[in-house]
Amino acid sequence: MKNIFWIFLIALVSACGTDPSEPKDTPDTGTDPNNEADAGPDAEPDANNGECTDGDTDSTTCGLNGRGSQNLLCINGEFVNDGDCDDPDECTDGETGEESCGINGSQALICVEGQWAADGQCEEAGECEENDTRDLACGLNAQGTQAQVCTAGTWTNDGDCVDPDVCTNAETQDVACGLNGNGTQAQTCENGQWADTGDCTDADVCTNGATQDVACGLNGNGTQAQTCDTGQWADTGDCTDTDVCTNGATQDVACGLNGNGTQAQTCETGQWADTGDCADPDICVEGATQTVSCGLNNRGSRDETCTGGQWIGQCVDPDVCVDGAQQAITCDGNAEQETCVDGAWELPANFHLQDGVCVSNVTITECWIQFPKSINQASSLATIYGRLNANPAVAEADGLRGVMARACYGNAISPFTSDEIDVCVDAEWNPNPLGGGFEYQADLDFPNGDSAYVYSFSGDGGATWVYCGVTDGAPAIAESADIDAAPASIVPFATITPDPVVLEPDTIATVRIEFPTPAAVDGLLSVTITGGLLVDDDTPIFLTGDTFVEVDVLSGATETDAVLTVTNEANESITVDVLVRQPCLIISEYIEGSSNNKGVEFFNCGEIPVNLDEFQLCLAANDATGCSSNIDMPSLTLLPGDVATSCNSSVNVTLFPDGTCDLKIGSISFNGDDRLMVYRDLDASGSFTTDDVIFDAYGQTAVEPSGTPWAEVTHRRCDFTPFDGISAWTPEEYFTAHPRDDVSDFGIAPDTTATCPAP
Repeated sequence: MKNIFWIFLIALVSACGTDPSEPKDTPDTGTDPNNEADAGPDAEPDANNGECTDGDTDSTTCGLNGRGSQNLLCINGEFVNDGDCDDPDECTDGETGEESCGINGSQALICVEGQWAADGQCEEAGECEENDTRDLACGLNAQGTQAQVCTAGTWTNDGDCVDPDVCTNAETQDVACGLNGNGTQAQTCENGQWADTGDCTDADVCTNGATQDVACGLNGNGTQAQTCDTGQWADTGDCTDTDVCTNGATQDVACGLNGNGTQAQTCETGQWADTGDCADPDICVEGATQTVSCGLNNRGSRDETCTGGQWIGQCVDPDVCVDGAQQAITCDGNAEQETCVDGAWELPANFHLQDGVCVSNVTITECWIQFPKSINQASSLATIYGRLNANPAVAEADGLRGVMARACYGNAISPFTSDEIDVCVDAEWNPNPLGGGFEYQADLDFPNGDSAYVYSFSGDGGATWVYCGVTDGAPAIAESADIDAAPASIVPFATITPDPVVLEPDTIATVRIEFPTPAAVDGLLSVTITGGLLVDDDTPIFLTGDTFVEVDVLSGATETDAVLTVTNEANESITVDVLVRQPCLIISEYIEGSSNNKGVEFFNCGEIPVNLDEFQLCLAANDATGCSSNIDMPSLTLLPGDVATSCNSSVNVTLFPDGTCDLKIGSISFNGDDRLMVYRDLDASGSFTTDDVIFDAYGQTAVEPSGTPWAEVTHRRCDFTPFDGISAWTPEEYFTAHPRDDVSDFGIAPDTTATCPAP
C-alpha cells in the first residue's frame, strides 16, 4: 500500500510540479537505482574496470542506498547486469513522504535504512471514507433503519428514517372512539404501535342518521320506526301495533245486552278473546222494542219494551179460544156443538149468529134491483130498492133471520166488477114494499156522471154475499163477486227501462225501449227529452224481429227533472221520468262498544243507487293527518234510503246476530279519537288521493281531538247533511249519543225527519 501510494504521489508531483509536502529529490549522482555505480555497459566489476572473459561472473552493490546486490555476467569482454538488482530498500534514506491513514487522514513518512517509517501521528481529516455506506438504527424505539453515505468524511443521512413505529413504547394516550366518535379509548404504546387498553367507553348505541324498524307493542308484534339522534335510537312516529293486550293476561269486562253481565277474557295473539260465555242477567237491550207472537194460539201480538233488561208488554190476542176446542150452544132451540177454528168459535154448519142468537142460514134464491133501473145524473141520496126471494121464506116476524143487504156503486159504466165498487151502504128492511115481497132500501149519494150500482145480500150473517144487478128488469142472481166481465186491458206498444231513469250529473245512462213482441216490420221511433238533457239518437231504427232498441241519455252538470218521450209511427207515445241526481252516502251510525264490538253504518241519503264497490272507508288513527288504513266497503249496491253495515270480525254475536253485519273485517277497529272518512275511489287505487271525492266524514280527518271525546259510545245520525272532514266539528252537531253497546237501531234506516237536539 505504501509503495503504491508513493508511486501515485511521485507521479502526481511530476505532473503538477513541486509540492512542499513531497520528499526532497535525491541529487542526481549518475547512479542507477538498480546499481551501485553507473559503470555503463562495459563496466568491469573490478576497481580498474578491466576487461573480462566472456562468461565470467561477478557482483556489485546496487539499489537506492547501495545496499542491494547486482549479479554481473561478462559478455563480449565486459560485465553486464545479469538480472535485476536485489535491493531490500524501498526508499532513499532520509527521504520524506506521506500516506493516507485513518478516516481521510494523512501520515507523515521518513525513509530510515531504506524503509518508510511513520514520522509523527496520523492526522485524520474525517470520520469515514468517501462514498462508504451504512445503516443505523433510528425511530421512536430505534426499530427503524436510517441509510447513510460518507460525504467529505462525514456520515450524512441518505433519505428518511424508515420507522414502522408510531409511538414511543410505554407512552399512553386517550383517543376518540365509538359509533359517532364520542367515546374514549385508553391506549398504550407496545412494540411501537398503539394498543387498546380495556374497552371503548362509548355511550352511543347507533350511528347518527341511521334508521331501523324495531319490534314494539304489547307483545312485540308491532313495528316502530327509529332514527339515530346523538347516538341514541329515537322513535319516529307511533308504534304500529294492532295488539290491544299482553298475551296471557286476563280480565273481566262488562258484557251483555246492556253491559250488566260479566265476560272473562284472555289475551290471545294480542287480542282479547272471550273465555266461556257472557254471564248476562239481561235478555234484551234497554229501551229496545219488539213485537212478538202471543195468546191462546200464538196468533196474538205483544208490543214489548225492554225495561231493566227484561221484555215488558201486554198481549193483544184476537183469539177467544184454543183451536180445536168445542163447547155446547143452542141453535134454533136445539143443542149443538161449536168448535174453535182459528181462535174463534165456529158455529155448526148452516147456522149463524143474529143478535147473539144461533139461527139457521137463509139461502138467497133470487135478488134484483127493484127501482130505479137506471140513474143518469147525480142525485142526492137517491133511494135504491132491492128485492130477494129466500128459502126458508123470510118474514119480519122472524127478525129477518140474519139477512143482510147493502147497495153499492162504482165510477164505471155497467157492467163492472166488484173490484170497481167504490161505496157500499147498508140497506134496511122496507116493511111496506109496493106490490109485496121482501124488499130493502138504501140511500146512495152518487157523484156527477154515470155510475154503475148493484145490490148485495147475505143470508149467513155476512159470511158470504151474492150480488144482484139489472138484466132487462128480470130477477137475477150473481153467485160470484164478478157482476160482468171486465173490459180487456190496453197493452202499450213498448215499455221503457229503467223506470225512472236515474243518473248522476255529467254522466250517461242507457235506456232500453222493449217491444212486447218482436217487431213485424222495420221502423223507427222518435225520442225527445226535456230539461236540457240530450239523447245520442233521437230517431232510433229497429229491424224486423228486433225486441228492443237502446238510446243513451246524456246529463248536464246540474241536478234536474226531465221526461223522456218515445213515439212510434202510429203516433202512440210512452214516457218515463228522468232524474239527474248527485249520489249521497253518509255515516249514519258509529258504534264504539266494549272490546271488539265496533261497527259503522252507511246510509244512502240520495235518490239514486250507490255502488259501494266504488267507495273506501279511510281511518285516521291517533295523531295521523291522513289515512292510517283504507278499508273496503260491503260489496253491494245501496238503494236510496237503505243502509249497509261493516263490523269488526270479532264482534259479540249476541249483540250482532248473523245478518246484522253486511261485512265483517278486522280493520274496523277504532278508539275514541280516531276519525273516519267515506270517499269515492275514482282512480281505483285503493287509497285516498287528490283525484278522489270525499262524501262524508266522522271527525276532522287531519286533526286529532283532545282526549277521547267519542269513546265507549254509540252515535246515531240526526243531521243528514254530509260533512267535509275539514271544517270545525263536534259529534253533537250531527249525532245523538247512546250507551256504548246499544245496537238496537244498527242496520235500520234512520228517520230522516229527525233533528238534532238543541245544544
